[in-house]
Amino acid sequence: MNVWCSEHGRSMGIVRLHKGAWPEFVTRSPRWRDRNAAELGHPEERDNSWTNLREWTRPEVEAKGCRECGPRMLPVADLLAAFEGGRSKIAL
Repeated sequence: MNVWCSEHGRSMGIVRLHKGAWPEFVTRSPRWRDRNAAELGHPEERDNSWTNLREWTRPEVEAKGCRECGPRMLPVADLLAAFEGGRSKIAL
């Protein structure tokens, strides 16, 4: 599931199954994406942070954000509910 910035329409990360076991939130810094996306051609294959959402004990998880917003806190309950509901994207 893709996670988008609701204000700027830019990608902030994804929620995916980690090897089929648990939902994880994966994010990359905007600076990393800008610098390496053109070079690699497949930036989705290189992630620099991930979080097991089912075992996360805080109510929010940090997303690196988009270029305009910077880092943002996202509600874990909303991410899990959307993912387990089968949604393909969510804007927060």
